[in-house]
Amino acid sequence: MANTRINQIAKEAKVSNKEVIAKLAELGIEVEDEKAEIDEEDAQLVLDLLKEENGETISIDGPLTVQNLADAVGKSVSEVIMELMKMGTMATINQEVTFEVASLLAQKYGFNLEVAGSDEDVEEELEKLMQIQEDKEEDSIEEGAEEDKYEDSAEEDKNPATGDKNMISAYVVMLVISMSVLGAVVINRKKVINK
Repeated sequence: MANTRINQIAKEAKVSNKEVIAKLAELGIEVEDEKAEIDEEDAQLVLDLLKEENGETISIDGPLTVQNLADAVGKSVSEVIMELMKMGTMATINQEVTFEVASLLAQKYGFNLEVAGSDEDVEEELEKLMQIQEDKEEDSIEEGAEEDKYEDSAEEDKNPATGDKNMISAYVVMLVISMSVLGAVVINRKKVINK
């Protein structure tokens, strides 16, 4: 395994040698000066930490497409696609990538990624879903009242599976809402981690 000099790490992270040595000391790795060498694994760890701490935060409005990501990091689309391939993700210029993949790619270029407006979008979607659910509940109450007027008193003719459709719909909507809230929590947690 190859060793890396402190001054090489500092140059790549765009920080001073003293900052690299201080970061190494925080991690419990003692070095004497900028000419000292550390193993590749420790070097990569320190480099990632320094880039994360000193990295500029970029914000992407709209979908996380390869094009938007390339524009945000200031690289060509073909270069971003090549990096994605190296990471094991095949994507075209207009294809969306997950936040995790986009964040890792941004970190490779020394940036921290955040998605602009995601909290508002999630809240808006939740409000729409809740309104849809309320409308469905109102409709089912009205339909139930109408059915009671015309329904036979013969309970044995009822199919229990059809009576549960409204309940299933309610569970599906609640599940979608729960997943949306969970997604918002994960996005917010990643924003905090990336800062």
